[in-house]
Amino acid sequence: ENIELVPQAASAGYTTGYSDSNYVGELTKFQLPFLGRNKTHRTFQIKGDSMPPLKSGYWVTGEYIQNFEDIKDGKPYIIVTENEGIAFKLVYNKISDSKSLLLVSTNPIYEPYKVNVEEVLEVWGFVNSINTDFEI
Repeated sequence: ENIELVPQAASAGYTTGYSDSNYVGELTKFQLPFLGRNKTHRTFQIKGDSMPPLKSGYWVTGEYIQNFEDIKDGKPYIIVTENEGIAFKLVYNKISDSKSLLLVSTNPIYEPYKVNVEEVLEVWGFVNSINTDFEI
């Protein structure tokens, strides 16, 4: 299956167009041979400094999570919400306690925050990252 690519420039419109087959059909598509072909994947370009060692501009690929109850505590996910847009964070499943997800950055200067599960449009489980930097 092809992977749809959501660059930073398209991320603002993604929260309104994610379920529109025409919008998704216009996204650049590619394949990575080491990803399972029987799963749905999408790649997002991240921005900001909240998730080191990943930097702004890096690409993260996620596997679609249909059932939010399958979210595993402390694992990285791409969360798409109505109000916050696209966030790449470590996630803690608080659905049974407070009907929310706790989003945590790896950069300690950012405080964890909760997102009401009713605001969550999509969840993508992290499978890999791609960057264009090479530092020694």
